[in-house]
Amino acid sequence: HFGWLFVDLLDTPFLIMILIMTVTVWRAPTLFRELQKAIGRPKRRTLIMAQFRRWLVDIPAFFSCLFVFVTIYRSRSLYRSLKAIRKEKVKILRQNVSDVTPHESHEYGDAEDNPPPESAPAAMDWHKVAFRELGLCLLDLPFPFLAMLTMWRLPWLIKKVIHECDTAMERRVAVVHYLFLVVKDIPCFVLA
Repeated sequence: HFGWLFVDLLDTPFLIMILIMTVTVWRAPTLFRELQKAIGRPKRRTLIMAQFRRWLVDIPAFFSCLFVFVTIYRSRSLYRSLKAIRKEKVKILRQNVSDVTPHESHEYGDAEDNPPPESAPAAMDWHKVAFRELGLCLLDLPFPFLAMLTMWRLPWLIKKVIHECDTAMERRVAVVHYLFLVVKDIPCFVLA
């Protein structure tokens, strides 16, 4: 019986990971669903590590989403992207469930031969969307303050941004351009 002691010691970190994910709840259903399908300790350890890695990425992704939603500026695009990912994931899950028809018998394999995916392809996409929107939000953060530095050119900048700029990059370039024009104007005021 002491031969299994080493195996139990190897399983201790995985049990701690399972406990953490169970206490925090949001990854527990997926984890237990995948563990029921896994056969053998190595496969289970791999699944636990994968889910724990996703759990670790969930935390900064959640705070990224929270920051973007609080700043409001990019919250609409974040919401649309997350909604599209959810629709795609639901569509994939429904398609996989509808692929298994009731008339399938054991001669062709039972329903477990074609189960829904362990995790849909979009499982990590929401993390990428959250981090992308946070990056874009942080990139855009200085530009409203820089726009205020354009002072007397601000009305023209606003008109250009509203009527001519279609993308965020065009708006950033317009702010930098008008800021450069203000810097060029300062020596003219000094010499006048």
